[in-house]
Amino acid sequence: MPYLMVRHRVEDFGRWKAAFDRGLDMRHLADRRPSRLFDVDVDGNNVVVYSEWDSIERARNFVESDELTEAMRHEGLSERPDFYFLKEVAWEDRT
Repeated sequence: MPYLMVRHRVEDFGRWKAAFDRGLDMRHLADRRPSRLFDVDVDGNNVVVYSEWDSIERARNFVESDELTEAMRHEGLSERPDFYFLKEVAWEDRT
């Protein structure tokens, strides 16, 4: 399964989270699985969004979409996000 990890700084987490929640339908239409949100270094404004996709192509199309670009303009971002397209290459055996 491919994954998309997005890292960015936000000016106000509450404002950004509200905008993120409003984008739920847009993300569902992009055919991705539910996202996980992380706070990097527990400062509240450095966020990582991690999601699983059916294909890297769909993830790339979503990242390059006009809808996402427009939504990001209103999310309270303090810088352009970093997008990482991840392909799993190994799984740790915990046995």
